[in-house]
Amino acid sequence: MIMTRLASFLTTVTLLSLPLAFTDAASVPTALQTRASNPELSKRMTNQCSKTSHTSKVEDVIAAFDYLVAIGDSNCSVSTSTLDEDGKYKRKVELNSTLVLFSLVDGVQETASLCSDVSLAVQWIFTWCNTDGQVAGSAAANGNGDLNVTVVNVDYFN
Repeated sequence: MIMTRLASFLTTVTLLSLPLAFTDAASVPTALQTRASNPELSKRMTNQCSKTSHTSKVEDVIAAFDYLVAIGDSNCSVSTSTLDEDGKYKRKVELNSTLVLFSLVDGVQETASLCSDVSLAVQWIFTWCNTDGQVAGSAAANGNGDLNVTVVNVDYFN
């Protein structure tokens, strides 16, 4: 009986029946706009897997993920003043074969996320960029498109 009423209710509720009062596209709040209607709403980076010889063992990447989860309430931050000598990366976690690097999206001077949000980027990388137990890739920290997280092998800089 309850399921029947719920199903009946859900079939009668549409977006048009909700009490929204937007008379034209200009009055739609920015948070509800799409990139098509507002070109300034663009994705800062796209998560990607790296086809490189600098891959890490998946078990080492998972151990780095576990470390970031363990320090989850701490801030994982990066700024132009904390980047390496080439001005590209900040080394955050180095564990066995794995190196977790932070970098900034072009034009950003500094940013931070909870390490638990950074761990989700690492999780995305080892989930989607795992080829025969070898991992390399980059992803944005959860909820922060300014913080790029990269997983490579520790020999990346050699």
